[in-house]
Amino acid sequence: MKSVAEKVVVCGAATLIVVVAAGLILPSWSQSKTVSQATVRPQTALLRKGIEAMEKGDLKSAEDNAIAVLNLEPSSLSGRVLLADVYAAQHRNVEAWKAYRMAILPNLPGYGDSDHLFRFGAVAEATGHPEDAVVAYRRAIRDDTAFVDEDLLTPVVRGSPRVSDLRLVAKALDATVFRRHGFIQAVRDAVRLAPHQPAGHYLYAWIYSGFAHYRDAKREVDAAAKLLPADQAARFEAYATQRFSFDRMDHGSKGVVGKDGKVRITYFKLQLPNSTLPLIESPKTNAQGP
Repeated sequence: MKSVAEKVVVCGAATLIVVVAAGLILPSWSQSKTVSQATVRPQTALLRKGIEAMEKGDLKSAEDNAIAVLNLEPSSLSGRVLLADVYAAQHRNVEAWKAYRMAILPNLPGYGDSDHLFRFGAVAEATGHPEDAVVAYRRAIRDDTAFVDEDLLTPVVRGSPRVSDLRLVAKALDATVFRRHGFIQAVRDAVRLAPHQPAGHYLYAWIYSGFAHYRDAKREVDAAAKLLPADQAARFEAYATQRFSFDRMDHGSKGVVGKDGKVRITYFKLQLPNSTLPLIESPKTNAQGP
């Protein structure tokens, strides 16, 4: 006589009786209801422990758990990245470079975690592998091209820039897009240390514009344009004029440009997008600049 077990499966308001013979695999729909709380894979639990240990600064435990994950699943991307992070935190740069390389390069161009890409770039530079640093920093830039006109990134994405320039632009762009702590300083560093890279000047113009420092913003736009070929410069200047509303400065906006370059505005006019309503006036307060 066959061993038979009955399982009660609740589906909404209905209750079904499912007869499960020995060795019979439940259909996926009922299986998800009866065994949805399946045992977590050992490597998943180990990875979680490793990440928690890393966050607490317990690098030895984090390393042990990462190695245990890779022993169970050698191809685990998360396990490889965790181990690379541990090595980087321990300043074991050669081992970190090898671990990041094994984790990231096979997964390009899809891999897009900028934190790990910057760490990979850093250890690649430290160990004398600039070609890997270029790959890492360029991949970090790729996701942010919607924020900055592609022409501005051409010198670093397609040219032969210094690795330091590529790093500075990549970090400034990433910090600005994600509003990371210290993003203004990251942009300042890019402009100061890589002044011949137009993307840095554009980012600084964007910051200045946000603080209503339009003369400073225009200066940075002009600096970026001078670094571009003539056709790209003309296209960029037309875009920036519209993007930062340079064409509307002091034209009936009640704006007054002071000697310090700040534009003090009592009211400014906004065109409602996708609307047939007329221009409206909205109050704007002055902000301290960068």
